[in-house]
Amino acid sequence: MKLYGDVEFNIDASSKKHSSTSLKTTADSNANRDKRLDINGRVLIGLDGLRTLENKNYAGFSVQPLADLNGKMNLDDAVFFFGQEQDWKIKVGRFEAAVSYTPHF
Repeated sequence: MKLYGDVEFNIDASSKKHSSTSLKTTADSNANRDKRLDINGRVLIGLDGLRTLENKNYAGFSVQPLADLNGKMNLDDAVFFFGQEQDWKIKVGRFEAAVSYTPHF
């Protein structure tokens, strides 16, 4: 079993005029109305498990729930897999896919 985590914290600042400077170009006190500050982020907690038998058969899982700074819960990966080492593998769930195929001659 493996327990791990990841924390992201983002602070984004921009203006509606898409200006990359903060120079004050006017004495108007309402000039900062066009500025925008966005704070967001997430906390991920992951849990992975793997069990391998003597005959090289195995099964495992991975689950990664997310919580963002707005209080919403999401799910990054949730997968169950099983197979035989160096031969075949079946993976079911929600995950980032990578296709790999090695022909056997």
